[in-house]
Amino acid sequence: MKPYIPQPREYYISKCRYYTGDDTSDVPVEDKLFAHYEEFWIDLHYTEDGIDELRENIRAYKEFGRGLIKENDGVPIALKALIWTRYIHWGTGLETPTDFIQWFRREYLKES
Repeated sequence: MKPYIPQPREYYISKCRYYTGDDTSDVPVEDKLFAHYEEFWIDLHYTEDGIDELRENIRAYKEFGRGLIKENDGVPIALKALIWTRYIHWGTGLETPTDFIQWFRREYLKES
């Protein structure tokens, strides 16, 4: 496997919807957790353990989706996989790929 060379922090920030690189005081309270997850996702790119966690999240996310999750919504798969891990962690244990897609669109993307 070739060595991982992370992008500059600004690159990852540009992929975020809620975290801007500054403090999150202007983020609506209902979205602060997403801003925190995005900041954490950025930080993971800069340590070996973080890269391993990102890779494992992506592997587990793809396995969970079993090819059903194929959306091109502009959200990097590593970020979506991290958000999915939190969704599963706080969920009932009965979540399906369709449940996650609906929740992700409604709560993170803010689609109607």
